[in-house]
Amino acid sequence: MSDTLILKTDRIALSKFSDEDAPFIIELLNSKGWLDFIGDRKVKTTDDALNYLNKSIYSGYNQNGFGLWKVTLNDGDMPIGMCGLLKRAELPACDIGFALLPDYIGKGFGQEASRAVLQIAGDRFKVNEILAVTDPANTKSINLLIKSGFGFSKSVSMHDGKETLLLFSNSTIHDDAAKINLITARFYAVFDNRNNKGPHLDLLSELCIENIVILKNTGQITESFNLNTFIPPRGKNTYRWYVN
Repeated sequence: MSDTLILKTDRIALSKFSDEDAPFIIELLNSKGWLDFIGDRKVKTTDDALNYLNKSIYSGYNQNGFGLWKVTLNDGDMPIGMCGLLKRAELPACDIGFALLPDYIGKGFGQEASRAVLQIAGDRFKVNEILAVTDPANTKSINLLIKSGFGFSKSVSMHDGKETLLLFSNSTIHDDAAKINLITARFYAVFDNRNNKGPHLDLLSELCIENIVILKNTGQITESFNLNTFIPPRGKNTYRWYVN
């Protein structure tokens, strides 16, 4: 499969993946951000990478005409990530997906790639409504989506109920109500470890004010905590909490 250019922006190019990208796929899928927020796809060898390309990348190109594209720096022609459109049976519309190597996060490349994909979606593929799903603890991804014009819609259960993700849409206005709903959804997600990643207790420091008081009622005894006394002993993945 040839490395076909899709679109070029000021700093990056979007192009189709090819078998020659197998080493980069191994690097990206084993980066910390991917493992933390997307999960371990068990892609460790060249054969694993080629199998991933065939099942998860090329299938989108062949079935829909679009998919996840390689993000490459114009300066030096270096691959730094992927970004593109997905069509999943679990969602009512296409969704945008993106991932970057750690060294290129927070430098505007993700937003530049996302905006390019949104442009392509409407202009070339006539896809106007775009969704996005992300891990409740992935603050950088959430901020990128909001900056790219997405608004929070609701929490959704995916992967046969094994994982709860946040659903965003480019047709949802991220107004005050959406902001409050997002904070609430992320708060409840702190105590949800159905995805086997453990509770996201560190997220409490981001969501809560510094002088919050947490009360624990057990029978006739009420214990009082602040963030410094509540988080550390519970951050060892020895607790199994579920929020319905």
